[in-house]
Amino acid sequence: MAPQSYSILILLFLQAPGIFVHGQTTDPFDRSNPVSAQTQYGPIEGFIHAASDGTSSNVFLGVPYAKPPIGDLRFERPLPPDSWSSTLQAKQFRNACIPYRYANINANVPISEDCLYVNVIAPSEPSDDPSGYPVLVYIHGGGFWYGNVIRAGFDKATKVFASRGLITITMPYRVGLYGKIFYQRL
Repeated sequence: MAPQSYSILILLFLQAPGIFVHGQTTDPFDRSNPVSAQTQYGPIEGFIHAASDGTSSNVFLGVPYAKPPIGDLRFERPLPPDSWSSTLQAKQFRNACIPYRYANINANVPISEDCLYVNVIAPSEPSDDPSGYPVLVYIHGGGFWYGNVIRAGFDKATKVFASRGLITITMPYRVGLYGKIFYQRL
C-alpha cells in the first residue's frame, strides 16, 4: 500500500471527533445502539458492542478508505474515497477482496473487487491520555493471494484489544490478480 494511503487511513480515524461515547447493549451482537463519528469524508454511524466479558466498544464496519478499485481504477493505486454528506451506515462488514483461487475462500464470505473498507473497534470510554488511545492496524495474511478481515470479526478485538485500551483497525487489501499486479507496480 502506498504511504499516502496510510496517512488517509490515519486521518480518517484519528482525527475523528466523537468516536468515544457512552452506552451499553444487552445483546453482544446487537447493532441497534448507535454511535456516531465525523470523519474527514463525512459522518458515519456504527454501533456499541458489549462483549460477553463486559467490555464495551464502539464499532464501525465497512468504512471506505479508497475509491472502489473497479473500472478504470482496477489496476491503479488507491485514490481517496469521495466525500459523502448523509450519514454512512457502518454496521456491516463489506465484501472480501477476490482471491487468487476461489478454493481459498469461505463460501459464506461475499467477495468483490469493491473491497477497500476498514473496520474500527475502539474502547467506548474516552482515553485518560491527552494523546488518545494507541492504534493497532491488523492487515490479514495470505501473501497477496487470499485472506480477509471478516474472519477477525469485532467481538475478539473488543475482548482482547479494546479491553486493554487499544483502537483496532482491520484493513483488507487487494489480493490475487488485482493485488499481485498492483503491488508489483509499487
